[in-house]
Amino acid sequence: LLEQYFITESDNRQAIEAVLESLSRETGEAFLIFGPYGAGKSHLLAVVSLLAEFPACWSYFLAAHPEFSRLAPSSGRKPLVVQIPLDDYSGPAHSLEQIVFQHIEAELSSVWHKAWTPLADRSYFLDLFEKQVLSHRESEWSNFLKTRRPDTSWEEMKENATQQAAELAHEFLKEIGLPLDCRRSRAEAMFSLFQHLRSHDYSGTVLLIDELSTFLASKDKQSLNRDASFLQFLAQQSGTSPLWIIATAQRSLEDVGDIDSHTLRQIRDRFHGRFALSISEIRRVISDKLVEKHDAAVFPAKVAAIHRQYDQHNTRLAFSPEELSFSYPVNPLVLDCLEALAGNYLSSTRSLVAMVQEGLSKEDFLSEDAARLLTLDEIFDLEREELLALPEARRFRQVWEFLSRNLPSMVEPKDLERVQVIIKNLLLISMVGLRWPVSRFADAVIGCRERTLWGNRVEVERLLRRVWRKGAYVEVTRSAELGATEYFLDADSDVSEALRRKMNEALAALSKTDARVSEWALQTLDGETLPLSDFSAVRSVGIEWMGVRRYVNIGCRKLSEMKAEELTQAAATLESPACWEDGWLFISPPCVEPEKERHIWRQNTQQIKCRFRHGLLVWLPRPLEDNEREIMLEHAAANLLLADATLSASRKGREIRTRLKELLGEMKEECRRALYRAYLEGEVLGIDEGVAINPESLGAEKWEELLADLFASSFRKIFPDLASIAPRQRLAGRSHTNRIIDSFMRAGQAVLAPGSALEEHLRNYLEPLGFLQREGNRFQLAIAPSPFTAHLLSLLPEPAKEPQPESVISYAELEGRLRKGSFGLTPELVELVIAGLVRAGYLRGLDGFLSPLHLSQISTPMCDNLPFLMKASPLSEKEQTWLSAVGKRLFGYDADSLDLAEQEVLWDHLRGWTKRASADLPEMREHLEEFIHSLGQEKIRWSTSCALLQQITRLLEKDFSYVASAPGVSLFLEAAQQTVGGPEKTIDALEGFAGLRQFLRQYASALQQAHLYLGDSRLTLPEKSLAKQRTALLDKFTAGEEMIPHGASLVAAWKKLHHGYAVRYQAWHAHQHSLARFRAYLELKKSEGFRLGERLAHAGIDERGDFASFVSKLNSALSLHCDGSALTGVLESSPVCPECELRLGASLALPDAREMGGRLEAEVEKMQARLFDRQRIALLRKRLLAEAPGELRRRLEKLLSTSGGLTRPELTGLLSPEAAEWMRRQLSLRVAARRRSGELTELFGHREMTKGQALRLFLCWLDEQNLLQEEDLVVIE
Repeated sequence: LLEQYFITESDNRQAIEAVLESLSRETGEAFLIFGPYGAGKSHLLAVVSLLAEFPACWSYFLAAHPEFSRLAPSSGRKPLVVQIPLDDYSGPAHSLEQIVFQHIEAELSSVWHKAWTPLADRSYFLDLFEKQVLSHRESEWSNFLKTRRPDTSWEEMKENATQQAAELAHEFLKEIGLPLDCRRSRAEAMFSLFQHLRSHDYSGTVLLIDELSTFLASKDKQSLNRDASFLQFLAQQSGTSPLWIIATAQRSLEDVGDIDSHTLRQIRDRFHGRFALSISEIRRVISDKLVEKHDAAVFPAKVAAIHRQYDQHNTRLAFSPEELSFSYPVNPLVLDCLEALAGNYLSSTRSLVAMVQEGLSKEDFLSEDAARLLTLDEIFDLEREELLALPEARRFRQVWEFLSRNLPSMVEPKDLERVQVIIKNLLLISMVGLRWPVSRFADAVIGCRERTLWGNRVEVERLLRRVWRKGAYVEVTRSAELGATEYFLDADSDVSEALRRKMNEALAALSKTDARVSEWALQTLDGETLPLSDFSAVRSVGIEWMGVRRYVNIGCRKLSEMKAEELTQAAATLESPACWEDGWLFISPPCVEPEKERHIWRQNTQQIKCRFRHGLLVWLPRPLEDNEREIMLEHAAANLLLADATLSASRKGREIRTRLKELLGEMKEECRRALYRAYLEGEVLGIDEGVAINPESLGAEKWEELLADLFASSFRKIFPDLASIAPRQRLAGRSHTNRIIDSFMRAGQAVLAPGSALEEHLRNYLEPLGFLQREGNRFQLAIAPSPFTAHLLSLLPEPAKEPQPESVISYAELEGRLRKGSFGLTPELVELVIAGLVRAGYLRGLDGFLSPLHLSQISTPMCDNLPFLMKASPLSEKEQTWLSAVGKRLFGYDADSLDLAEQEVLWDHLRGWTKRASADLPEMREHLEEFIHSLGQEKIRWSTSCALLQQITRLLEKDFSYVASAPGVSLFLEAAQQTVGGPEKTIDALEGFAGLRQFLRQYASALQQAHLYLGDSRLTLPEKSLAKQRTALLDKFTAGEEMIPHGASLVAAWKKLHHGYAVRYQAWHAHQHSLARFRAYLELKKSEGFRLGERLAHAGIDERGDFASFVSKLNSALSLHCDGSALTGVLESSPVCPECELRLGASLALPDAREMGGRLEAEVEKMQARLFDRQRIALLRKRLLAEAPGELRRRLEKLLSTSGGLTRPELTGLLSPEAAEWMRRQLSLRVAARRRSGELTELFGHREMTKGQALRLFLCWLDEQNLLQEEDLVVIE
């Protein structure tokens, strides 16, 4: 029992561990252990009984369970263990209190204890014994006494040995079979018990109460509450006494009856240990006890081989080889159901172990081969009579009787026995409230007597569906996942049977070729991966391919209803520039014959020859299986039935309709799953013979990705050149193209920070087109010659000098040609390409009146704002010569001949330059006038420059910003002829204007500052070289506008002069303010004489202020020092230091240091003499008498006692700042009042008074009118 006790489950381990740990403590505890019949509750109590009562049993227990060694009891503990099996008692006839106390007394009187005692006061028990027994059995008692105690009288025994007397009376009562209840109260009984146990060296009492809930459940309300109250009393006693209660129950106390809520709450609170035992130990029981393994070493390998037989279809069974090894030869899934069955039904029959043991012992089972397992249908056969006889199983008995009678008419004869097996399994599973998916249910019948069901999930589901369709009570919860649909028995429903009859009527009204079946089936495919329900009518769908978005038509069509002409027309429509779509996907409905559809497709498409024939595809589902066709028919029948308005006419019909709506959702999911598999396992055919695509192998998870994979091969044939210019990232929508055009193409170039969003766009979209040139972080629009640009320009008509209808093309037409061409440009790419070619000069944009538009005039999106386009025309020879000359002289651009791109680039330079120059003109006029005025010159000396500004102003009055190169150059030369006088003069004027503009922007401000600087009166140039440079530079400033070509040299000459002056000035400033010139003044300030002078002056000795005047002069000399920190920046605008105003060559005036030293000595000598004046010394000594003793007084006493015989350091040391301050105060004091000490003596002499009275009297003497201040001097005479 102890060595083979299984406690592998955590619930069981926690229960036994908590009980054993509690038994090792001094005070008791109450435990309530729940578990179904056969869970091991009584087994646990037996283990506790042995371990608690017999310490020697621990060695056997620990041999199997060494982890419990810490709970082994210490020596000397001897509890009284009382076993109370309540299943031996009838509830109404017995009281729990009587049963417990009777078992305690019986245990004490047993031969191994021999320690009986009445659970009451002994004197009361003996008195009750004489009155109730001896008065009626006197003769029998006399005979009994003679045989037991012949040498002792009863009276003497009562007086001297009450315990022996009580035991003798108890023995007599047992012999005559007469009970005697001597207990007056529970408390008295427990007190007597504990007192008696202590006298016999018992460590406590352990009450093992078995089957408590069964006993209490048989009680009426009054006796139930009386027993519950006693149970509460026992639990309360366990908290303070060495009393342990371990009670077992199959149900919780809340379920056994109508127990008073207060009592029930008290029981829950006092039964601290509440545990539930698991029935799952049955696996260990089967493995270790019920099954005898002849060779344990090879047993797992043989079981694993059997497991492989079951899993021949690689379906991943719901149980592993290890789980089968533990439960063999029982199907592991059977035990899951039986565990639930044990809690609901087996409590009233027999244990789970006994049931399994009986099933395994059947002769027909033992004679089967090793692959046969015990399954639920055989358990049902064993327990059917007893299970179905239970009141709580009455509903399922009706289900079984109905199905067993009607199964022969529901299924075909060949399926009858297999369906019976399935129904028995389904019945037991439904009885315990489980719902298993088909996959798990199919694995649960593995090993049954019907071998064709083993591992055959498809067949199991077919039979379940057959029963669901034909029989009552069977319900289904469908799932989209394969094998996840759940079948179960609903024993309470009759609506399902009525619904099933209606469904059969609807099915009879439908045929397999009914178009409504396919229509309703396709409506279920509404998910993201395969939304075929959206295409009952033709729809255009966008897909991503090679980074661009293309469109295809999709529609559900039967090929047998389409003619060859219709397919030819579809291909021709795709080729038209007016058509947005580039492909067609025809989806065949599911109820077609794929082979027939494939033949029709080949026959009708073989005559199509255009390039866009490759864009025609057809999607054929694979042939449907019978069960899939049945699923579709049932779904269609449900939709047909839901449309029946008569169902809403009655209450039963409305219930059927509600149930139908619930089922329809499940059917829809099942139909969706079937069609999903059928289409993904089908094929997609193209035009070419033998081209077929299996969608299941594409790996796409979303519908658009799936379409892109399907059309990838077709698009590569239709647009073979797109790969050479395809964007590197997805380009869909106008946001990226608009930003590229607005932020880059309009300017033609940009300097971008590395990693910026615009840089990424340019590299991803423009660089593949060949429209981008990069140098470092500078990006420029550059059209590289390529087959792509040549192809694009070939689509446009030849240009004319002026736009004509025959020389232009609409934007929409050009976009359509590019979109349907071999490059396959999408609208976004077309917009980028046209914007780039217009900006580069290859194309000219035109408005609705054929007037030229510059790119800066065209808003985005261009397709809405650019009606027409034409090829750009080249410049005439004369215009090219002029533009080349302008480029060379103004911009340094040297080119003998200009192509379209170069002439546009050069014109852009000129156009941009004129725009900037026009903006600068007002500022240039103002700047020029200011410059002339600052030089003090007459305006006539700048007449050429002023006239040039007027000419350029008139020339640039016309706006050239929005004109292309050809018309722009023509307009510019026309304006130049009118304002300047011809092309050559225009070039001279532009060049002269450029020089003037450069002079004013780069040199004028510096020369203006130089002129002001050189004229500053503070500027002194003692050196001849600097003076000559100054004179030469001032002379050049008088040259007027002849200065313009020499601006750079003039600025350089000024910088040279200024640099030479700044170096010399800084050196002179550093010399004049050197530290050596100020060191003597600093040393005077640090000298001992200066320190003493400061102290004496602070003490008030410097009466005339002579020393203060000396200090002011010394500080003034030191303040003349300048560190030159502001020179570096200031010398750029001022010729002298702003702090000291020192000129170059000027000397800094400082007082004579020796003279200053002599004056210091003289002033200090005079103040020393004044300090030691006799009158002043006498006054200070007198005032010092009022000071409190301390360091200050000590210093002053020493100072005033020397009479001038100290050295200067000594005098300075004694005359500390505090001492000097004290002297200053004393010498500044004036006598404010005088008082006589005799008056004070008269006031206080020979009198008694309080402290307050004495203080008030003293203050009245000192300052009667309260006029004196705290610092006022009072003389006491």
